[in-house]
Amino acid sequence: GGSPPAVGEGPPEKRLRTDGFGDAAGFAAAFAPGFAADPTFFPSASTSSPVAAELDVILDKSAGDTLGIDIDLEDGRTLLITAINDGLVAEWNANYPQERICVGDRVIEANGTSGTSEALIGQCKKSQVLYLKIRAEGSRARPIDAELHSRILDHLQEGKAEEAMNIFRLVEGAGSVTVEQMAELIDNTSVWCREGPMIGMFNHMDSFKLVKFPDPSSGTYFTRFSRWAVREYLAEAISTMQTANSALPQVLERSGTCIARLSAQYKEGVELLLSAEGQLPQNHQFTRRELLYVTFPENGKIGDRH
Repeated sequence: GGSPPAVGEGPPEKRLRTDGFGDAAGFAAAFAPGFAADPTFFPSASTSSPVAAELDVILDKSAGDTLGIDIDLEDGRTLLITAINDGLVAEWNANYPQERICVGDRVIEANGTSGTSEALIGQCKKSQVLYLKIRAEGSRARPIDAELHSRILDHLQEGKAEEAMNIFRLVEGAGSVTVEQMAELIDNTSVWCREGPMIGMFNHMDSFKLVKFPDPSSGTYFTRFSRWAVREYLAEAISTMQTANSALPQVLERSGTCIARLSAQYKEGVELLLSAEGQLPQNHQFTRRELLYVTFPENGKIGDRH
C-alpha cells in the first residue's frame, strides 16, 4: 500500500512484491483498474534474435582436463558433437548459458587449425588453451528448469534484465514457464532494471507463448498487468530516488519517510537485521512489508551502487 518510503538515502536492492494475492487472477485483479485502457501492454513483435551461426569458445586444457564430449568424424572435416558429459564443455555451458555448446554442433576450427577432422582432434588432445570455433547446428531449445529459473531471478535482482532476456532465448516455447514462475520474475525485479529490456522480455515470452496459462483470456489479462505493474514500479522507484536526492534527510525524516540512521547486523546467510537507533519518526508511514532504500554509510546517496 502506498508509495514505498525512502529510508536513509539509497537502495542496494528493491523488489516488487506479488505474493499475498493467492493465484494469478487474484494478483492481477487487485490492480485491474490501473491498466485496462493502455493498448501498449499488448505484446509487439518478437524481440528475440536468432542464435549466432558460430560460437567462439575458449577452454583451458593446460592442466590436462578433458573436454567431456563424444564426437563423430562423419564428414572428415569437422567434429560433430554427439554427447556432452562432465568436463570443460559442461563447465562452459554452466558459465555461459547464452553461448552454450549443444549436441549437434560442430567444431570447425581449433587454435587456427581447420580442414580435416584429424587435424582438429590433434589440437583438442593437447594440454593447452583451446580457441574453438563452433558451428551452432544443434537445437538451442531447452525447457526452463530450476537452474535456469534461478539464474534469471539472480539477474533480475541485480538489475541485469538484458542477461535475463538472453537466458529466455534458450527456453523452448508452449507452456514451459508456469504462472507462478512468471509471478516470481515480477516479484524479483530490481529497481536497477531498465524498463525497455523488461518489457522486451515480457514481449518475447508472450510471442513464443512461454507461459502456461489456464486459458487465453487470463493469459492476456496477466501479461497486460505484468507490463503495467513493472512500468509503475520502476517509475515509482525513479520518483522516490529523485525525491530523496532533492531533499535533506532531516526533511524526509520529519515527513515520516526517512530514518536518519540504522544499525545493521547479519541475521542469517545474506540477510541483514536493520534496527532503528531510537524511535521511529513521528507520523511515520512505515508499514509491514514495505520496501526500503538503504545506503551504507547512512549519508550516502540514492543511486550510488556501492
